[in-house]
Order: sequence, then C-alpha cells, then structure tokens
Amino acid sequence: MTMICHGLSTGSLFVLVGALQERIHTREMDHMSGLWTTAPRLSGAALFFALASLGLPGLGDFIGEFLVLLGSFRISIGITIAATIGVLAATFYALRMVQRAFHGANIHHWRISDLTPREGFIAAVMIAGLLWLGF
Repeated sequence: MTMICHGLSTGSLFVLVGALQERIHTREMDHMSGLWTTAPRLSGAALFFALASLGLPGLGDFIGEFLVLLGSFRISIGITIAATIGVLAATFYALRMVQRAFHGANIHHWRISDLTPREGFIAAVMIAGLLWLGF
C-alpha cells in the first residue's frame, strides 16, 4: 500500500514539477513565488499531492504510513518514534515548498498557462486513485 501510494503521489509531483519547469524554465523555488494566482489548478494539484505524500487522512498514503508505524511499534518503539519524527519533518518541508512556490506576491510577474486538458486528466486520474485507495 505504501509503495503504490508513494508512487502515485510522488510521481505526480514529479510530473507537475516537469510541467512547471517547462513553463518557467527553472526549478529554483526562490524564483517561483505567487504562482497560485496565475496557475490555480496546477497549484491546487501540487498542494493535493504534497499533502497526499505527507499521509493526509482519507488518502492512500495515510493508510500505508499508519500500517508501517503500527507494524514498527510492535518491533521497536524507538524506531517508531524516529519514523514519526521523520513524518513531522516531511510535513514541514512539504508545506514550506508549497508556500515558497505558490503563495506570496508574484514578484517575478509570472504569466504562465494553467494545466492543459491532458495534464489535468492525468492529475485527476492520480487524485482519484489516491482517494480510492484511501477509502
């Protein structure tokens, strides 16, 4: 469960990063602030997949992470505590990434296209898969 959901959420993030790099020709987050206003569907999809990779309840990644933590708790409480701290660190990293790339002022005056129908369809299929696995 963890591997399938991780592949869906992280793979989708890579697809979105590729689409974003194709539009703005950089992957530097310092050059991206304010993209939510010009590409709201792309930004919303990136937020969804970032939250999915964190293990947001209701999504497949949550089930996988919960089962891993439950299984590791039976073997070693110390490893489970370390893994939980890792999950918290990943949460801060992902939310910081979303904040730096998509929120804030559009200081670089980006005017990029939003998700194309093909990109939107791919994102919708991945979203549906994560929701289905989560329920």
